[in-house]
Amino acid sequence: MKLNKLFSIILACGVIVSSAFNMSGYSSFNVYAETENTTDTSTSEPDNTEQPEDENKYKLIVDNCKNIYNTVTEFEIYEGALKLLLNSEKGYHISEIIIDGIPLPKEEVYEADDIGLIYIPFNEEKETKIEIIFSENNDCEITFLNYEGEKVKSMIIPYGEALDYSAVDTSDTSSFYKVIDAYTQIRFYDWDCNLENARDDMKITALYQKASMAIKSLPTKTKYSFKSEDIDLTGLSVILTVDTQLAEFDEKGNRKIKTEELDVAEICYANFKTAGEAFKGKDESEIIIYAPKNEKPLASYKATFSTPFILGDVDENGSVDSSDASNVLAYYAAIATANTSVVMTDVQKSKADVDKNKLINAADASYVLSYYALTSVGAEPTWDDVINTKK
Repeated sequence: MKLNKLFSIILACGVIVSSAFNMSGYSSFNVYAETENTTDTSTSEPDNTEQPEDENKYKLIVDNCKNIYNTVTEFEIYEGALKLLLNSEKGYHISEIIIDGIPLPKEEVYEADDIGLIYIPFNEEKETKIEIIFSENNDCEITFLNYEGEKVKSMIIPYGEALDYSAVDTSDTSSFYKVIDAYTQIRFYDWDCNLENARDDMKITALYQKASMAIKSLPTKTKYSFKSEDIDLTGLSVILTVDTQLAEFDEKGNRKIKTEELDVAEICYANFKTAGEAFKGKDESEIIIYAPKNEKPLASYKATFSTPFILGDVDENGSVDSSDASNVLAYYAAIATANTSVVMTDVQKSKADVDKNKLINAADASYVLSYYALTSVGAEPTWDDVINTKK
């Protein structure tokens, strides 16, 4: 915005203004603004007389790069915000706006420079310090850093020319990818600056996205009664936490972090699908929880097996059926041939010996089949009935 255009706007609005520059090229002054939006402006030290408790106050410091036509002019104070008119002479631009020691993002600085206007809120508790710095339009050194502050690439770009973000290989795992542990990883997310054109020497820093996965609660079911049961993961809670680093800073000057959490238990799985697999030949098993595409366990817990004693239910699925007869025959054949690959627990052996003669043989298998045949048609036989009938 040119100087004559700036003054014409001010005069048209009929307000009293105070110019924030002097012939030396650098100026600093305090302004105390009363709530009625009238201002008392001074280029000297502020008056030590007591001010009204409800007043707004600020200190404006302008570095006009030794050009008196680079100006910052107070235009209006309204509802706790200061309206400043900005003018950058040809060949210059505003490179920094700092409020209470915290720089505004470059996008906001350059937007204010382009439109020649900015609104700055007051701090009601203390004096608001505003610094506005002009710079010449020179070639710019653009340095790209990873999120640990290490230089990845540097280039010289003429003022106003397009920034080439694609010149930096963000897929480079050595610079932009880090594995903390098996379930915590950091990767490139974005740049902290998305300017299209170069205006100043700048360090553009990569922002990271950190994903971590952790068990919040284990499955509630730890006791099984039948081997036909599926391993039940009800109650399992696995939290995926994603921390995304933002370009903005907090009041302490640290980058803000956006945290999102998602329960991903439904995509996790156990090392066994059924109780039959988990408790093969044993009454206690370790159930291990995994996440997809990760061989390292998330967590583990102990589960036990104690089935109700049902005579003939050799496979311990809660009922007597043909598979039990097959299991009895298989075990009998294994004993006869000294084959040790077929194993039964002591409880299973007791269930297989349905005639209680302390032998497991083909007769037991026959009794089991007869028992199953009767129950399948709705009968309610006793084992004595079945065994006596077969004798």
